[in-house]
This record gives sequence, C-alpha cells and structure tokens, in this order.
Amino acid sequence: MAETVIGSPASPSLRDPESPRPRCGSRSCRRKPPGGARAGGQGLDRWYALLGIADIFLGRLGSALHRLRKSVEINPNVAMAHFFLAAASALSDRAAEACEARKAGLKLDPNFTVARFRNERRSEKPTFLAQRERIYEGLSLAGVPEG
Repeated sequence: MAETVIGSPASPSLRDPESPRPRCGSRSCRRKPPGGARAGGQGLDRWYALLGIADIFLGRLGSALHRLRKSVEINPNVAMAHFFLAAASALSDRAAEACEARKAGLKLDPNFTVARFRNERRSEKPTFLAQRERIYEGLSLAGVPEG
C-alpha cells in the first residue's frame, strides 16, 4: 500500500528516505483555498464574501462582518460585497458602517435596489427564501433603495 505524504510523492520509493516528513504547519503541508487563490490573489475576495453571506444566513453577524470586511478590503470593486456588508452592518446596529458600505455599493452599481435583488433569487426553496428575508431586511435598514 502506498504511503501518502502531503507535499511529497505518494510512493515511498520515490521519496527520499532521509528527508523528514512535513509536519502540520510546515509550508508544504498548508492548505490553499480552492482554485489556487492565495492572499491577495484573484478570487479570494469571493470566498470571504461567500462565507460572510453564509454567516448572515446562520445569524453569525460578528463573523459575517469580519469576512465581508476582508472581502471588500481585498477587492473594493465588487458592489455586492459592499451591499452584503451594508446588510450585516445594519443588522448589527452599526448604522455608520452600513451607510458607508451602502454608498460604496451604490457608487459601483447605482441601479441596485432591494427589489432587483429579490428578483435575482436562485431558488424557490422555503429555507433559502426565509434566510434571504434577513438580507432584504438588512439592506432596507442600511438605506438601500427599495426600487
């Protein structure tokens, strides 16, 4: 049976027997985000945004704020990340941050409205729709135009 060593060839006969196995935390053992994204790399902002959105759905607003701020920090040119940050901020009673995020989002997408966002839902599943209501509420509290 072949031995699996992260960062080394799978077969023990191909691995130098004198070289130590990488330990957790070593450079060759660290996990990388899917798609080859790395800090500051293309796509990492989307992963932070998706995790932040999931956190809003699950009611973990502190974590959502952290992740959405990170997403916007990495790539400030994505309007939806700003709108989700506005929603999470408003739901967390952070009116000033919600206003700032809303303004940044509307600067990038001046035609964005809560109604337009409602019409772009990707599922009719009751659980999904119920979770999205929380985001609609946050967007409205943040002052995003209803449309």
